[in-house]
Amino acid sequence: MKIVLDTNVLVSGIFWGGTPFRILQHWISDDIEIVATPDILDEYVRVISSVGKKQADLMTQWIDLITTNTAIIEKQISLSISRDPDDDKFLECAVSGDVDFIVSGDDDLLTLKSIHAIPIIKPSEFISKYFSSH
Repeated sequence: MKIVLDTNVLVSGIFWGGTPFRILQHWISDDIEIVATPDILDEYVRVISSVGKKQADLMTQWIDLITTNTAIIEKQISLSISRDPDDDKFLECAVSGDVDFIVSGDDDLLTLKSIHAIPIIKPSEFISKYFSSH
């Protein structure tokens, strides 16, 4: 299963645990594949570096993991759909990478509900629908 993971979910999972961390555990276990464009990967690294300044080992470990294990694709489409233009890159990645889901906690994305028949869902909904028995 291929997903686009919004930066807020990724960072929450790394530094605060909970349901977002469970998603990362499924990614590490190869149950899911995280797909990103170079722009998204750059944002991941920038935000992890900013949030993780006081936890250098954790920050470095996750940056290494993300940069080596994320499926990087080039966007094939440009979209201007989200009310936050900075979120369009996640929509473009999802459509370009033909993913199964966008997993996000961002209301600007969640209000769209889907893009090109790709559902946009909260982390808790994703885990409960697809990994509740784990």
